[in-house]
Amino acid sequence: MKKLIILNLALLSVFFVSITGMAQQRLFTEFSQQRNTIDGKSAQILENVGRKAVGEQVQVLNFNTDALQASQLLINIQGKEFEFVLDELDIRNSDDFSWHGHEKGGVGYMVLVYSKGEMAGNLFVSGRTYSISPFGTGAVTFYEINPASYPPDHPEGAKQKVYDMTGNAGSVKQNAETVIRVLVAYTSSAESGVAGLGYSDITLFLQEAISETNQSFINSNVAHRLKLAVNIEVGYNESSSSERDLDRFISTSDGYMDEIHSYRNYYSADVGVLIINNDDYCGVASGIGSNANSAFCVVHYECVLGYYSFAHEIAHLHGCRHNSEVDPNTSPFAYGHGYISPGNWRTIMAYNNYCNCPRIQYWSNPDISYGGRAMGNSSTSDNARVLDATAPTVSNYRTAVTNLNLAGGASLADNESGEAIATSSITLSSGFNVAYGAVFKATTGVPAAGAAIAENTLMYVQDNVVNADAIGEEFLQVFPNPTTGMVDVKFMNSDDEFQMELFDANGTEIYRMDYSNLESVRINLSNKPSGIYYIQIKDSKGAVHSKRIILE
Repeated sequence: MKKLIILNLALLSVFFVSITGMAQQRLFTEFSQQRNTIDGKSAQILENVGRKAVGEQVQVLNFNTDALQASQLLINIQGKEFEFVLDELDIRNSDDFSWHGHEKGGVGYMVLVYSKGEMAGNLFVSGRTYSISPFGTGAVTFYEINPASYPPDHPEGAKQKVYDMTGNAGSVKQNAETVIRVLVAYTSSAESGVAGLGYSDITLFLQEAISETNQSFINSNVAHRLKLAVNIEVGYNESSSSERDLDRFISTSDGYMDEIHSYRNYYSADVGVLIINNDDYCGVASGIGSNANSAFCVVHYECVLGYYSFAHEIAHLHGCRHNSEVDPNTSPFAYGHGYISPGNWRTIMAYNNYCNCPRIQYWSNPDISYGGRAMGNSSTSDNARVLDATAPTVSNYRTAVTNLNLAGGASLADNESGEAIATSSITLSSGFNVAYGAVFKATTGVPAAGAAIAENTLMYVQDNVVNADAIGEEFLQVFPNPTTGMVDVKFMNSDDEFQMELFDANGTEIYRMDYSNLESVRINLSNKPSGIYYIQIKDSKGAVHSKRIILE
């Protein structure tokens, strides 16, 4: 396969230009295929998700892709209509985004994650949590989650180490653009388990975990957001102990998963999460609080979604504790506990021991009310305050370097994805490879400390270049030219190292990047003004090649 790079020089917002202007849309329609005609693999998925469903009742539905452009969505659950209103839209690409919303006139909420024709998510209404899992292109399974289907929470004594993070507990909250970047590794056994729930691409599953956590931040007015920095499969077989798996994940030189530390550095990941298939606990973190060397946790794949263990374990790394009824310890924050409303609900950090009630997608926060009751108190239960206080520190465990050189240790295999960031330049060196089925992004112009601003974003995949017929054998080929937005740049000597620069008609440099061993770059100029642009290539021998591009 030939390598293709897509260069996006502006935010990908065209797909959603009219989102706020669309009327409410119905999200689901009746499944178009008879259930008794589905294949064996699909039947097994239904059996697997049935074990997680209340009464093993699972609906199969088609979803309306066009509805995802609407700001209001209608969903029918057991004959009752619920309307959800858009709060936040996270656009990663034109076919990869998350829709966050709340129940109109109620206390429910919903997050949807769409990627390449498949959709997943969850919603909470009327005191019940529902899962939306992919069932192939255009279809989903929909069911109420049975809380009893999850493995047990980790015992209270599972984490002994406490890190002093009180120096970050000032009254000033972090910038709203603060981003904590997450490396997610997973075992082959965990990936198989995830596939058995309908996720043909584990990246969709992991992005859903990120988006679920971000939904909890939206619900509780927590300012920062998580972002998936890189996801990779590790060649590791789970032990009989989640704590042992975690120790091996953290260690840099014990022969188990040591490569993840290089990936963490290459992809500037602040936090590391290992997804396992070990059901002794839902998850365990390295301690209460963390530092740059200890910010790791493990989560059982079945607890990642719907039970919010992914968010729960990361919050431990911020210094959050369980509800004070089960954990009276006050370090590092006396106010850092979860909260329960007995018989009604409990927040993400709260255990079920004193509650027997559903865990909802909120953090303890005395400034937020749910069902007429405050969700915490200022003395013992304000996880939102802890998260806000420590996010600036956690988001700086790894920061963007000025010039990043990616080598073989940053390569991505099938179904893996990664976004490399730098303040100035990113060089793709010999040995770096992105397999067919993987996705790579490189973002330059990022501030040195954890932030969400990006000036230039690349998407790197492997595919065949199209529309290249009848082009001569010159070093640099540009087509179509003139263009209405998208243009392919092909290099005849793909083994060479070279630098590409793009200028507008005034000579202002728009973009610069170093490459090696690549055959083509796709540039998206659709959001640039019409006019003349120039592309210039400098090869390793010092030769300069240039082409004029006409944007109509």
